[in-house]
This record gives sequence, structure tokens and C-alpha cells, in this order.
Amino acid sequence: MLPFNPLTSPLAGQLLIEASAGTGKTWSIALLYLRLLLERNLEVDEILVVTFTNAATGELRDRIRTRIRELIDFLEQPGSAAAEPVFKELGAGLADRDQALQRLRDSLTRMDEAAVFTIHGFCQRMLQEHAFESNLPFGVEFIESEELLRTRIMEDYWRQRFYPVSPAEAAWARKTWEGPGGLMSGLHVLMTRPRAELVPDVPETDVRAALKRAGTLWREVCGHWARGEDEITRILEEDPCLSRSKDNYGPVPLGEILTGMAELAGGDEMPWLLPARVELLAASKMATRLKGKKMRPGIRFLSCLTVFT
Repeated sequence: MLPFNPLTSPLAGQLLIEASAGTGKTWSIALLYLRLLLERNLEVDEILVVTFTNAATGELRDRIRTRIRELIDFLEQPGSAAAEPVFKELGAGLADRDQALQRLRDSLTRMDEAAVFTIHGFCQRMLQEHAFESNLPFGVEFIESEELLRTRIMEDYWRQRFYPVSPAEAAWARKTWEGPGGLMSGLHVLMTRPRAELVPDVPETDVRAALKRAGTLWREVCGHWARGEDEITRILEEDPCLSRSKDNYGPVPLGEILTGMAELAGGDEMPWLLPARVELLAASKMATRLKGKKMRPGIRFLSCLTVFT
């Protein structure tokens, strides 16, 4: 790897320069620009400078204009003590100072024509100038960030997918993602991997069948609760096998369980989200919350709820 010197580096061919922040990239680009004007006799509209941000393009344009102005001042007053060493080196290599001055003055007056662009801006200009060849409209709009476009797409999807659904499904969507923004955040990884595949790929017919099966189970659960609510409540409150800690079947969580079960069984349609703590009534959950090696209560309701959840 060779050290970079903007005053001696070749102006033809390809040159890769590695530089971190604050190492003088803009300063070097401005000097290379001066050399292209003076050594290659290029016009300002024949030199392309491309950078990343609008702020950087503005800074580059101003810096190049300033350097041209400073070099003109130096060539007009070569004995100035304030002249930078790089200007003295540039001036020493000029074959005709008067001609160089004239080129610099012309370039300064034409700096508004200088081709200093962001990458997006340069692409947009090329597409506008070659609209027929690219088969695009003259007023094609470039979007520097896809975030706004993705947000609009997700908002459209949210309206089309969830506005017509039942209140229960809408409540599930709100609880799960809060809104289009939450859904987009949840899908962020997939958006960065357009070729990702969902495994298993569940067809919509299987989803409908699962919903129908869940509805049947929900009605069965509600039927068992309606027929045995008192017995189930007594067992939950008195059975010595159940752990009575604050996270299991203690007085507070048990009250929430019974309230949630009443809500689940009292609805007109199957909810997409279980009320708080109702899952603790499932036999599979209860089996992990017993005292020692005791057996859980043998109630059909508990096994049925396990399948439903």
C-alpha cells in the first residue's frame, strides 16, 4: 500500500484510496479537481464528483469553489506569505500562468454547472437525460430511503387485511403488533432477506381449517365450564395437589383465572387471545404446578382446554 499524495497521484485510470474520517478526503478531492482543470484542461461540466449525502455535495461544491478562488489569489499575488505550500507546488508546475489564471476564472464563474452529485442525484440526472433509452418518464422520482415507501405499503396492507375482520381478530392484531409499525418491525428481518422462505409453508386452507377446529374446541370448553363451573371452582380453590404460590393457584392468580374463564365462556365468539392466566387451567400447564409428585385433578374440562390452547 502506497501513501496518497493528491499532487502527484495519476489523473488517469482507476485509483482506490482508503481513508477514515477526518483524514482530509474533501481537501484532497478539491486539489485533484484543481489539477484536472489545469493539467488536463477539463471544463467544470466535464468533471464528475459523486458522494453519499446532500450535505457532503454542498460542502464539496463550496470547498472546490474556495480552493479555486484561493489559487487565483495566489497566482495573482505569488509572493503572498499566507499562500499554502500546495499552491506553490501547483504554481511551480504551470507552463503558462496567464492561461491558467484565465481557466480558473472561467471555472469559478461556471461553478453552478459543476457536476457534484450524490449517487442518487447522479443516477436521476442520467435517467432524465437518457429517458428514451431507459424507457422511463422524464419526471422519475428517486427515493433515497425505502422506509417511507415500506410504511405506506404496510399501512395499506393493514387496512386491507384487518379492517374487514371480526372484532376478536382485530383485537388480536392490535395486541400482537399495536399497528402497521409494529408489524413492519416484526417482519424487518424478512424484509432484508427477500429470498427467505417460510417453513413450513402453511396454505390458507389449512389456516381456515385450524380456525374452524379451534372454534369447535372453544364451544366444547364453554360447554364443560357451563355444566361444571361450581365443581371446577371448588377443586381449584381446595384441591391440595395444586401449588398455591403467587405465580400459580394462590388467591390473587386464582381470582384472575376465574375472571378470565368467565370472560372466555361468556363471549359471543371465540377470542383470538386467551384472557389473562386462563392457560393455567390447561392440564398440561397444571401438571407442572403440582406439589411434589401428586396427581392433577382428573376433570375432562382441563384436558379439553389443553387441546384448545
